[in-house]
Amino acid sequence: MKNRVSFVENYLDSLIPNPWCELNFTTDYELLIAIVLSAQTTDKRVNQVTKVLFEKYNSLDLLKQAPIADLEIILRPLGSYHKKAQYVHDISETLVDKYNSKVPKERSKLESMPGVGRKTVNVFLSEYYNYPAFAVDTHVERVSKRLGLVKETDNVITIESKLKQKFKRENWSKTHKQFVLFGRYHCKAVKPDCTSCGLANICTKKKEWFSLIIPLLCSFFFISNRYSWTICYRTRNIATKSSICLWTCIRYFCTISNIWIL
Repeated sequence: MKNRVSFVENYLDSLIPNPWCELNFTTDYELLIAIVLSAQTTDKRVNQVTKVLFEKYNSLDLLKQAPIADLEIILRPLGSYHKKAQYVHDISETLVDKYNSKVPKERSKLESMPGVGRKTVNVFLSEYYNYPAFAVDTHVERVSKRLGLVKETDNVITIESKLKQKFKRENWSKTHKQFVLFGRYHCKAVKPDCTSCGLANICTKKKEWFSLIIPLLCSFFFISNRYSWTICYRTRNIATKSSICLWTCIRYFCTISNIWIL
């Protein structure tokens, strides 16, 4: 496992030597709100929306006083805009009333605010204060599981704990951003770029396809005629399944190629 971790580190350092945060912000509260708004949407879309939001309401006091209905109109492109508009209002109100318009550094205070969870806090502390943290979002979870760094059944808390054990503390923030960018542009959820990936030999993505498709093919035996396929047989014998799978594929190829097999 140690060799695997080193291999991943070296490859990501060569591919993404200087990882960056793709959310645009100029102040601490802008970053915090942008991270909250990024749930279930893309950073690109968040940047488009926050540009409008922070130009119209360019202080926490103005955000606190902004009508919820107006916030909902601005945030509509992000989805879940009712909930997100309320989060923006409540976070602004909390920061103004309790923390003198400053975002606190303490994790407990941050997590007590509406819409702010552990992942949001990790990203914020890492990006704004350069605090060692390893946030686990959908990209980090997918990449770490495909590379065999964690188990498929691990939840985000377990994944964070395991990744923090495997990687050096001083590299947590950097590695987190590398995982995010790698998952966003290379190891994508759909149609990952496996052919040019230097980590393909340790990736489990190939096994995912095998485990999903082969059982389906092996569970059913199709008889082909010139125009259709009919389900006719199911077996539990492994040898028979393999034979059936091969024969089915051959017959299917010949059928679509307009070749007859007696």
